Amino acid sequence: LGVDIEITPSVSFELGQENNNTMDATSYGKLTVKLPLGNKQKFTNFAIASKAFKDSRKMDLGALAWVERNNKIMIEGGDGNTISFKGLTYKLVTSPDTGRVWLDRNLGATQVATSSFDSAAYGDYYEFGRDDICPAGFSVPTEGELAADTIIATTTKIDGSINAFSSFLKIPVAGHQGKDGKTSTSVGFNAFLWTKTAANAQGRQLTINPSINGADFQSVDQALHLSVRCIKTRTPIVFNGLTYEMVTSPKTGRVWLDRNLGATQVATSSNDTDAYGDLYQWGRAKDGHESIVGTATTIAIATNLNPVNNGAFILTNAQPNDWVAGVDNDGALRTVAWADGGVNDICPAGFSVPTKAELKEDIIDAGITSVATAFSSPLKLPAAGYRNRATSDNGTIHDSGSGIGSGSVFLWSRSVDGSQASYLSVINSIVNSNNQDRTYGFSVRCIKTQGSTVFVPPPPPPSPSPSPPLSPISFKGLTYEQVVSPNTDRVWLDRNIGATQVATSHNDSAAYGGYLNYEIATDNSTCPMGFGLPTKAELAAETTEAEVTKVVDLGTAFNSFLRIPAAGFLNINSPNPATGKHNHFGVGSQVAMWTGTDGYALSVQWDVIKRSWSGEFKSSVLGHGFSVRCVKD
Repeated sequence: LGVDIEITPSVSFELGQENNNTMDATSYGKLTVKLPLGNKQKFTNFAIASKAFKDSRKMDLGALAWVERNNKIMIEGGDGNTISFKGLTYKLVTSPDTGRVWLDRNLGATQVATSSFDSAAYGDYYEFGRDDICPAGFSVPTEGELAADTIIATTTKIDGSINAFSSFLKIPVAGHQGKDGKTSTSVGFNAFLWTKTAANAQGRQLTINPSINGADFQSVDQALHLSVRCIKTRTPIVFNGLTYEMVTSPKTGRVWLDRNLGATQVATSSNDTDAYGDLYQWGRAKDGHESIVGTATTIAIATNLNPVNNGAFILTNAQPNDWVAGVDNDGALRTVAWADGGVNDICPAGFSVPTKAELKEDIIDAGITSVATAFSSPLKLPAAGYRNRATSDNGTIHDSGSGIGSGSVFLWSRSVDGSQASYLSVINSIVNSNNQDRTYGFSVRCIKTQGSTVFVPPPPPPSPSPSPPLSPISFKGLTYEQVVSPNTDRVWLDRNIGATQVATSHNDSAAYGGYLNYEIATDNSTCPMGFGLPTKAELAAETTEAEVTKVVDLGTAFNSFLRIPAAGFLNINSPNPATGKHNHFGVGSQVAMWTGTDGYALSVQWDVIKRSWSGEFKSSVLGHGFSVRCVKD
């Protein structure tokens, strides 16, 4: 039975007793230090209290669980971290963009995807709202968390199934199941991932389209069954006696506190008084003046940035309407003072008051247009109003959702503008970024400082010296490049005969090329001089038996050095009654490529009986039109 105590976000201590109810039961202690240490944290000055449980509180022992530990020092880190959950062992992968930790594959998958179409990596399908399905310490991501590592990621921005698979998350095109949890749809074409974000009684999902055809978030029926990828939950921040969670913006990927500074809870409505929080004068430290309950006022203007006035809210009617005089007239000192680590820093370590640009990006640019959408946004902004600076008003709070005037949002930035400071307001259906006197009391929402969590990806291995390029080949009005196989060192044309370009995706129609029957495919004039149709063994060595990118589905066919597209084939057995021309089959979903061996062709397609992808060689109808790829003699 153990208790895990977080000393700082980087240092924790666990103590407990082994799972043994005899008098021989032994106790243990475990100190964990996560390196590098977070901002403002030091690995010094630890001490043992002279009195046990000096600062204690009641706890529910039923909430504790037995864990396995040993008496050895153990360093846990790197790619070796694993989690065993419901009979499967998952590795943990770290985002190169956000530093967040994810499971290495979809929940329920038996392996990490080896291609976009790897059915063993599809995993299970769940209804919306099942946040209990992830391992302890993990959860279904919010829309912002998933967006930050997919569609707005910097290192691998996901704009289709190709980048989804090549990203660190290795997302396969698992499709989804219907409301019955049985009928499968879009398997092998689209990826759908639940978030735990709801909107208008629907669930928000990430939809990833084939190839590079786009990815975005949509609201769908919560009864649909989709894939789930679990993310490690953040450790809450305890600051000035309150516990804050963090929210990730789906617009910018930036991380914010979940509520206004000083609020006791996340807003449940625009006029939730418990979510209003404090109202700060611009650039001033937390000294009591910010409290919205029982705050004293004074007309004595401060003479320094940390006035000793028993936390009184300073009132003034005199220009420049600032709460301090004779110092920092241009506001430069307070701009720095309200940054992370500044002398008047009012935010938790690693966070700061946002700049004017940061507020604009995640409020105006993110589509907040009214008090209603401010509340429904990921930031859950309440209409806390403002505290007036006028001496005649004696510090009255105006425009709060539960006070004088209609409910409005006023948020300070730490940016300065002349003799005033920049703020953002939401009044009814008007959103504005403007400037105001520094003596007003506005809300503050803290944003995580960029770079406060350091994650440096390992440097890429040095590239080998490139070989001299092979000369292009002009043939029947087209120019082909020559590519060298990493498997056999054989030289191949870079694309199918007749194609106008190398495939940019598995369904790139400009890369399909011509459809040739077997007689024409084996004719000496089909390939350029010095090239010919490969034998079954030659093509197999580069595809189904390859050591580098073995072809097992459309994704590995496209990702191989041959960049093989799913051109389908021309079926001579089903002419179109209207035109008399033969129909194409499997375009965008099947590979059919001739070899020179006894009418055998490479076939890559979805096996409807086995419900899996297969890459194999089959004896085919000689009159069908298949693709041709030429190899150097």
